[in-house]
Parts: sequence; structure tokens; C-alpha cells
Amino acid sequence: MSKTENNRQGRLTRLRHSQSALAYLFVSPWVIGFLVFGVYPFAASIYYSLCQYDVLRVPKFIGLRNYRDLLLNDPYFWKAIYNTLFYTVLRVPLNIAGSLLLAVLVNQSVRGIRLFRTAYFLPSVVSGVAISAIWMWIFNPQYGILNALLEMVGVQGPSWLGSTTWAKPALVLMSLWSIGGGRMLVFLAALQGIPTQLYESVAIDGGDVTAVHPCDPAAHLAGALSVAYHRNHVFLPNLHRSVCDDSGRAAELDPVLQPVPLH
Repeated sequence: MSKTENNRQGRLTRLRHSQSALAYLFVSPWVIGFLVFGVYPFAASIYYSLCQYDVLRVPKFIGLRNYRDLLLNDPYFWKAIYNTLFYTVLRVPLNIAGSLLLAVLVNQSVRGIRLFRTAYFLPSVVSGVAISAIWMWIFNPQYGILNALLEMVGVQGPSWLGSTTWAKPALVLMSLWSIGGGRMLVFLAALQGIPTQLYESVAIDGGDVTAVHPCDPAAHLAGALSVAYHRNHVFLPNLHRSVCDDSGRAAELDPVLQPVPLH
């Protein structure tokens, strides 16, 4: 190998190293944040769950005693599991289906479609305090708009957030507030990534959009569905604080949905 080729190879190697270093520099804020605010708290929570720890004193390792007490002696544990499963089974399909439906609607080539996309997305960026005030007003049993609408059709509205029967469905209904947010954008990007040739070939054959085999668009939406599914499960483990227990006592709402107590 000649000296010129050696110099060229050395320059290419240095260039690749500099590009790799630059790439690591750009991703380092996210990696550091993930390690500090994600991995460390997760590992610490596992360790502290195996200890007797009240924050004021040094943790004392006690093994699986906390888990044994949780499974055998905590009267609210299985109720919390039931509430979480109830919410998950209703919320996840409705949110994914609603976000996909909105994405299909705003994916149309019509005049002013950007305005509709913005309008559907805006509710997802409203502050939690404002959302709390709005939903507390909507679900108010005396002067809430939801019960007022039900009364117009001859239906007596329930107490909603103060009812052990209707508190969980009310939370599911509240979760639909954000179907026009990030999940809609993910589905919209996936829909716009479907090749137009797929629909053009059907049109050439004399068919319409309903003639497209469902598996063809579904293959392009698989990644978006996976993202939407996992986004829906991020905050579900804390849902047992969001519903009323059997005694009729109103529990604290999930801070992601409504950071205020139910009374």
C-alpha cells in the first residue's frame, strides 16, 4: 500500500471517529437524562422495596417482607389491580381507535386541513390544571354540562366522580381528551408513509379504497400501533389512585389526568 493510500485511509478513519464523537455528543443529553431520571430511580425503587425505609433513617434490608405484606395483608392491593385492568381494557382500545380515526380524517386532501390538524392537536397541550377544571365542571352532578345534556333526553345523570360505579368510566372518558395528540401524529405519519401506488393500482383496476386489502395498510401501520400501545401503558400502574374504592371514598386522581382530589 502506497504512502498516499495510507494517508487517505488515515483521514477516513479520523473522519469516522470525529463523526462518531459528534453523534455521541448529540445523543448524550438524552442518554444522561435517561440514566439519571429513568434507570437510577427504577433501580433505587427496587432496592428500597426490599428495605424498611421511612426516608428519615438508613434503609434496613428486609428481603421480600414488603411484598408478602402487600399480597397477603393489604386490603387495597387486589382492588387496585382490578381498577387498573378495568381502565386498561377500556382506555387502550378506545384511545388507539380514536387516534387512528382522527388521523384518517386529517389525512384527507381537502381545503383547510392544516387548520383541522391544529385544532385536534391543541387539547393535548392544555395544562393539567385547566383540564382538571374543565372536567370537574363537565362531571359536576348539579350543574355539569354532561348531566344537563342527559337530562334533555330524559336521563337522570349519575354522580360521576363521586360514584363507585361511574368513577372509572368517567376516567376512561376523560382519557379520550388526548386522542388528538401525539398518537394521532404518529398514525398520521404512518398513513402518509403508505405508498400512493397501492391505491393508484386499485383505482386503475376499477376499484375504490375499500378494495385495498386490509393487510396492506396494516403492515405500514404496525410500527405506529406498537408506539401507540406502549404510550398508553406508561402511566397505567398508578391508576389505582384514580378511582373510588368500594367504601364510597373518593381517591386521588392520577396526576397525569387530573391532579386534584375527587369529592
